[in-house]
Amino acid sequence: MRIGRYDFRPSLVPSLVTLVLFPFLISLGIWQLHRAAYKRQILAQYAAAEHEPPVTLEAMLAHPDSLKFRRVTVSGTLDGGHQLFLDNQSQGPNEGFDVLTPLRISGTKHRILIDRGWVPLGKTRHDLPRVLVPAGEVTLAGWLVPPPKPALLLGPEESPHAGWPRIVETVDIGHLTRDLGYPLMPYVVRLDANQPYGFVRKWILVAFGPDRHIGYAVQWFALAGTLLTIYIATNTSRVKPKEEA
Repeated sequence: MRIGRYDFRPSLVPSLVTLVLFPFLISLGIWQLHRAAYKRQILAQYAAAEHEPPVTLEAMLAHPDSLKFRRVTVSGTLDGGHQLFLDNQSQGPNEGFDVLTPLRISGTKHRILIDRGWVPLGKTRHDLPRVLVPAGEVTLAGWLVPPPKPALLLGPEESPHAGWPRIVETVDIGHLTRDLGYPLMPYVVRLDANQPYGFVRKWILVAFGPDRHIGYAVQWFALAGTLLTIYIATNTSRVKPKEEA
């Protein structure tokens, strides 16, 4: 293709590579922009709910989605026989677990996981700390959030602890419902720092803020632009004057 004094003649292999990679890089940038918008929405919901009084979870069981990222109170009985230790959690340089305990909501058959906070590793990763659970009914307050997701999980999870308590790498509500023998609500209550029966609670609202996602988006778009520039430059030649005659 001739454009003025330049002749653009792309070869097959670079064209195919560019045809595949360019839209892929653009899609990654767009995905990061969507993630940034989602994180802004979460932070806005937290900010709006921070100074509002907590809502009673029992009163909203039919519409729990309306309470996502809201402070709630919930009464019930903790199931100390089926506790989870969420692996790969850290506080500064120290590795440990988040302790999640199922709670049966009073007067209902509904159960929800209570994230009681962080505990350090024992002498070995499988030397689990002894975590006590109060007997009888308790009333707790915290934030209603989706289950935590791992940064990276390669393949299906295989827990070395088939019994209870159990180390898990991710909070998979479907798998836990099967193993527990009762259904769980698809949310977690992060126990407030001033509540009893908890451990270290320095909650992070979002692992990566919107600005970081914007930065990643710029990088993907820049890579796409660089790819297109290299493709055009390496397949374009300047026509010599004698060839123009």
